[in-house]
Amino acid sequence: MLRSSLPRAATVAAASIRPGEDRPILPGAARPRRGSTAAGGACPAVAAEAHNAAVARQTVVGKVGTVSIGIRGGDLPGEVRLVMEGIAHYYLGYAAAALPAGTEVLVINNRGARQVDVEPWPTVPPDGTPGAS
Repeated sequence: MLRSSLPRAATVAAASIRPGEDRPILPGAARPRRGSTAAGGACPAVAAEAHNAAVARQTVVGKVGTVSIGIRGGDLPGEVRLVMEGIAHYYLGYAAAALPAGTEVLVINNRGARQVDVEPWPTVPPDGTPGAS
């Protein structure tokens, strides 16, 4: 049989509080989470933050970036700069062949731990004709 470790008077006092009223913080009692409402439910902003946790971790596969430190090819990585939501992120980049710094690349695989596989990605010049620089 489980019994509350609170004194009987504190248990009776807590039971007499109606929903929506402020509840007293008793010694040893769990404190409400920051951002929670008095009724015991989570604040809408906190609930939305937890619900959108997967959205915050965007996938990098399909993003186009720039090689900032030359990729040596095979198992020898370089550094790739990807801009997501206006913020530059740097990843270790692996490619089958060597790619010099400044090359535009497409991310084809996320290895985790800020490591990605990339392929060269041709850029289209402003005049719209591929191949003409």
